[in-house]
Amino acid sequence: MASRRGNGRRSQRRLGRQYHTSAQSLSLGTVPAFEWVRVSRLVAVVLIMLLGWATYSVFNSSTFYVYEVEVRGNAAVTPEEVYAASGLEGMSIFWVDK
Repeated sequence: MASRRGNGRRSQRRLGRQYHTSAQSLSLGTVPAFEWVRVSRLVAVVLIMLLGWATYSVFNSSTFYVYEVEVRGNAAVTPEEVYAASGLEGMSIFWVDK
């Protein structure tokens, strides 16, 4: 029986190739492209979700709603009447039209 030493494994002989890898020779370039696509899509989905959450938070924050106004320069009507007539009570500042 012939010695197989030096000839490699049977599968390597059949395929005609030998692969030598070590922890130092592995790099990010060896990761298949479809995995990078999957990771980039995941990052994009997370960023879109964060942007949606931030938009929702800004539009629903009580900081951006009108609960009082300061009326200046009007002597004929009280500031409370101006505020009541404006219809701004509880309205988001993003929907107020000058």
